[in-house]
Amino acid sequence: MEENRFENGFYGAEPQKPFTDKTNPEMNMQSDNAPAEVQEQTSAQSEQPPSAQQGSYEPEPVFEAQQTAPQQGECSYNTASAQNREPVQGGFTAQQFGYYNPQNNFNPQNNPQNNYAPNSFQNNYSPNFQTNYCNQNYPPYPPMASVPVQQSKSKPGAGLIIIISMLCLLLVGSIAGMWFYIATNQSKSSSENKYSFSIPDKGYTLPQIQPATAPASEHKESDFSDKANPDYKGIELKGKPKDADSNKDYDAEYAFSAVSDSVVGVVGYKGEVTTVENSSTQGSGIIISSDGFVVTNAHVIDNSKTKYALQVVTPDGKTYKAGVVGYDSRTDIAVLKMEDAKNLKAATFGDSDKLELGEDIIVVGNPGGLDYQNSITKGVVSATDRKMSSTSLVKYIQTDAAINPGNSGGPIVNLYGQVVGIATSKIVSEKFEGMGFAIPSAFAKDIIDTLMRKGYVEGRVKIGITGSNVSASVASAYGIPQGILIDEITKGGPCDGTSLKSGDIITGADGKTVKSFSEFFELLETKKPGDKLVIEYYRTEDDTTGKSEVTLTEDK
Repeated sequence: MEENRFENGFYGAEPQKPFTDKTNPEMNMQSDNAPAEVQEQTSAQSEQPPSAQQGSYEPEPVFEAQQTAPQQGECSYNTASAQNREPVQGGFTAQQFGYYNPQNNFNPQNNPQNNYAPNSFQNNYSPNFQTNYCNQNYPPYPPMASVPVQQSKSKPGAGLIIIISMLCLLLVGSIAGMWFYIATNQSKSSSENKYSFSIPDKGYTLPQIQPATAPASEHKESDFSDKANPDYKGIELKGKPKDADSNKDYDAEYAFSAVSDSVVGVVGYKGEVTTVENSSTQGSGIIISSDGFVVTNAHVIDNSKTKYALQVVTPDGKTYKAGVVGYDSRTDIAVLKMEDAKNLKAATFGDSDKLELGEDIIVVGNPGGLDYQNSITKGVVSATDRKMSSTSLVKYIQTDAAINPGNSGGPIVNLYGQVVGIATSKIVSEKFEGMGFAIPSAFAKDIIDTLMRKGYVEGRVKIGITGSNVSASVASAYGIPQGILIDEITKGGPCDGTSLKSGDIITGADGKTVKSFSEFFELLETKKPGDKLVIEYYRTEDDTTGKSEVTLTEDK
């Protein structure tokens, strides 16, 4: 699937960098920050004897009856009247009640054994004992025989409690250890065998200056530059149907039926082509011709013609070998060609300039990869002309329809079944929900057309560097200017052989301030191959500044 990297919470849409979709749980049995009163209450409960904590009850010893006058708060007992009377059915005896203790043994504070447990009487005891018991019409107690005092059974000691607690802790620790072991091995296995998604880099920090090296050309067979079609007539953007306002059949079901056969899966392998589970990237694509030309995102192929061995999988499960005709990092658009494909259904494109805010749209693609091929989500057009990326020339369509890793390169479709955008990114953050972005069809058309005809964007110049934006926060933290930090100077490119070096920060060009790639690209769009450009830079290694003149070349 696409590999996962994030910048400022964005998924997707950093055309200048490889896209990596990072696919972000801890459980606490008890909070260390529990309120003080809760901790005190817990501590107090833990100090009670086991019998009180567990709700167990052992009867108090029955004492020999004492013939004394009843005290205030006690029930009177008439021995004489009870001698010739049998207890009636349902009456209480001291043994049935649990104990009879005229010395106010119902008070737990007067019980040195602390065996008082309100729940142990099975609801026979009531705080209003005199009302609930003494005022009833029960026969008086029979004379009580002298009963020897019974010694209470010994309770489990503190040592036993400690041993039990330690055993419980060991058991919990063992379970946690097994869980960690299983999770670690599953994660390792997943990282070795599972494909990943790609999204663009964002959220730059000042890196260590280590010159980057271009990725090895592992799959030259995937370079389909020679498959470009100079006679390609271009994508046609159609308007809304004439019966758009009157025909009630235009709904999400209609739109999905119209476009689903034109949505494919794009799968890339760093090594030998085997099974999808062993792939290194997955995304979506749109068929634009019956002979197998496909549009997708440049980040799905990691902005390279040779990094992956590519396959395209159609909705009916057929697989085709594919290659890269051309790609454009600045707009995140790529064109692929399926080998030996024919009689495919090409998608119909609509005009994104005609979209209205609040208009219903659907997203079709493979969120999570081919396991969820041809999934559909629905939303509305939330906004148009959104400038989202600091390295892109695109002004995006914003939608609340779900866009997930694997949807990249798939279509945004209006209810008439017309592709009005290419899904590319979303904001990934706990603070945001439902903010996805798509490349408008009206903007994508020109890029697709020139990639189809030439294999590159005709007339576009290149500067010949790779680098990172130095944001305002990073500049402030390190005491350096905003601009573009040069990671690598392309060998043979316009900057090769000039005074520019890896580690320099480009701060301006032709007298204009440059703070990001997007500003630099806007300036380069006004240039043509062969033009001169004076670049201003800041040297991080010695805090000096300088200027360098370069001659721009065509970006093929």
